[in-house]
Amino acid sequence: MDAATRDALWQAIGVLIGQTVDTVRGRPFTILSVARHKDAAVEIAPVSTGKPRKLYRESLEGAYLLWKREGGVTPSRVREEGLSERNPAYVAALIQAVGPRVEALRRET
Repeated sequence: MDAATRDALWQAIGVLIGQTVDTVRGRPFTILSVARHKDAAVEIAPVSTGKPRKLYRESLEGAYLLWKREGGVTPSRVREEGLSERNPAYVAALIQAVGPRVEALRRET
């Protein structure tokens, strides 16, 4: 992933801090924080439990590339590609939510 795409992806995710996104099965989760340092991750919390989880950079960036290549991404594809074993529903939902915005940001640069 080139630097401009990476920056656009993380910018688009950052806009969602404090917002709630639904998985494909309608399970809402809240974006708590976005860390863009070396070990970049997005901290989320499913509304049902409130227990924080981390979605790591490699999973999110890989899922975005999958979204771009296939025109969408599902939890099963995230898992099949080895991008996230524990949180594929959240990774897929987040990328589905930001994918079009990333593309728009890329066109603006």
